[in-house]
Amino acid sequence: MPVGRGWNPAAAAPHAFASERRRGGHERCRQPARDYVKHLVHRVILIDGQELADLMIEHGVGVRSYRTVEFKRLDEDFFSED
Repeated sequence: MPVGRGWNPAAAAPHAFASERRRGGHERCRQPARDYVKHLVHRVILIDGQELADLMIEHGVGVRSYRTVEFKRLDEDFFSED
């Protein structure tokens, strides 16, 4: 299966990517999607749009940083008299 620009997974199997707006494992995916993947040779894990976005952010895929927050703490060794 081609992956990259121009490939639309929702167009390939639209019912497999449809999900309802509620939280919880694969149960939030619609029944037609669960029925579809049940009969596939390969294992497929159904996720909704929110989980997809969370995974993309977590792994840095298709996202870019626009603001970085820097936290500083006191370097106690700087003040030691050794």
